[in-house]
Amino acid sequence: MRRIILATAAAALTGLSFTGIASDGRVEALSRPQYLSAGPLALLNDSQRLVATPAVAYQQFGTAVAIGGDVAVVGAGGISGEHSAAYVFRRLNGTWTQEATLTVDDAGMMSAFGSSVAVSGNTVVVGAYRANEWRGLVYVFVHGAAGWSRQARLEAADGVMGDHFGESVAVDGDRVAVGAPGAVSGVNWSQGAVYVYGRSLNVWSHLQKLTTSDGASDDRFGQSVALQGDYVVAGAPGDDVAGVDGVGTARVFHDAGSVFVEQAILAARAGAASDGLGSSVALDGSTVLAGSPNVPVGGLALAGAVDVFVRAGTTWSHQQRIVSPEPTENEQLGKAVDISGSTALVGVASYPIGSNASAGPGCVFAFIRANGAWSGFRMLQAADGVANDLLGEAVAIDRGTVLAGAPQRQVDGNVIQGAAYVFDLPPVVLGVVPALGSTGGGTAVTVSGLHFSPDPTLTIGGAAAGHPILNGSTQITATTPPHV
Repeated sequence: MRRIILATAAAALTGLSFTGIASDGRVEALSRPQYLSAGPLALLNDSQRLVATPAVAYQQFGTAVAIGGDVAVVGAGGISGEHSAAYVFRRLNGTWTQEATLTVDDAGMMSAFGSSVAVSGNTVVVGAYRANEWRGLVYVFVHGAAGWSRQARLEAADGVMGDHFGESVAVDGDRVAVGAPGAVSGVNWSQGAVYVYGRSLNVWSHLQKLTTSDGASDDRFGQSVALQGDYVVAGAPGDDVAGVDGVGTARVFHDAGSVFVEQAILAARAGAASDGLGSSVALDGSTVLAGSPNVPVGGLALAGAVDVFVRAGTTWSHQQRIVSPEPTENEQLGKAVDISGSTALVGVASYPIGSNASAGPGCVFAFIRANGAWSGFRMLQAADGVANDLLGEAVAIDRGTVLAGAPQRQVDGNVIQGAAYVFDLPPVVLGVVPALGSTGGGTAVTVSGLHFSPDPTLTIGGAAAGHPILNGSTQITATTPPHV
């Protein structure tokens, strides 16, 4: 539960600008939007560290992460492959507890099972892109009365050695998208492809193989993939743009009824060779994030950037480029991204903090959008972070809950065991309607903002508001109490 406090003037509920985060996580009403200020971002430490049980060295727990509601999944790709697995955690009364360990016995020791994960409701998808001589396999697990069980094994019917099928995975309801960035198309090696599957009566079937309209060798289309509703977005970080090598693109496909059709090619406005746009992608509603980890910023090589694209109808346009508030060389911001509503996450696994200047523990930047503009909000870091943890190698967000992997974290003497960290973003109030009301109370108000919990409490003028109800994830309705 996150408590929201609105300060009020004598006869007003408050003005329309409410942001400002107090040190205890409450929302206070301030005269200006603090999160829009420039310079270093306020720090936010983790609320819980997740580790695998039993503990195993070289497991790389945190290679991949996913979160949906009260279910979190952490992949452990494993350097040796001996202990590859995906771990399911469930949140109960605010605490995350390991619920299941997902493994398979038909992928092979060096399969990299757990190197990609996705979750939607009671369905978890796990990739093993090195299985079958790097052809790759993907596994679907479901939760039922008896717990978690394997439902399906997916593989490309036309797969060949080196396809990397399962290097990226995404799931939404009864659909799964699988990236195979090494797939061959004609004479084009590593052009890449994305395979879409659908579930009916608990049976999964291949629906369509997506390829690009102008594909070429080394595009690596499918290195990253996102799926929501009728849209699939996939990155092609090796794609050439206007004859320039490796600028990278992200491709948008839309299901118009019976088949996915390429709707847009997303590219940076000023891309350069080897930028690698599309190394990571994320999709929510009409917004796409595409990471370019090799972009130089202010003369700093490999500082990295993330480009934001938005859709109006069927037209996509570039909204903004996000860079680090304090960029450093070799930071490679944008290797991991995710988005939930108007909050964007960007992982920076090599970010230097404090004395860890050469090989930092890593961090995650949270950005929020207000009035169509993105600005820095928080820098998330592990309270126990040390050099080479690689926090931010994988990131996921659902509403105000963030999950970030640190796959090289040493735990209890186990080298490169890995860990994942949970962060609870403080709520942000963007507006209150109506802005004025009687101090005698009884006014119905709507509070809009971000990161609201399902069971919010709302205080206006020092008194508890009546019947606060969360509508969707960005609005709270309540009745004002008598206040001063």
